[in-house]
Amino acid sequence: MYLINIAIRVDQVPAEKFHDLVTAHRDWFLGEVEKKNFLLVGPYLDWQGAGIILARTMKREELDEILSHDAFWDGLADYEVHEFKALKILPALLSQVEK
Repeated sequence: MYLINIAIRVDQVPAEKFHDLVTAHRDWFLGEVEKKNFLLVGPYLDWQGAGIILARTMKREELDEILSHDAFWDGLADYEVHEFKALKILPALLSQVEK
């Protein structure tokens, strides 16, 4: 599994493009939720322009390919990816985590 922090470089995003980029970003992550690649997504409440993704277990190359389709990928956001192994998990979530 992966824990991903995304921080948009708000100061580098042209103001006239911000709304369209955010819309494309939301469409992207909602699509990955529908595909069950992302198990949890959401913004930080204490860090404007940043959020978190919990991604299912997959090859790192597959995750990198998915991330590369984000609207902010080309230098407009920082992506911090950490792979981890869940030692305890709610049984109802287990089928969603290991695909």
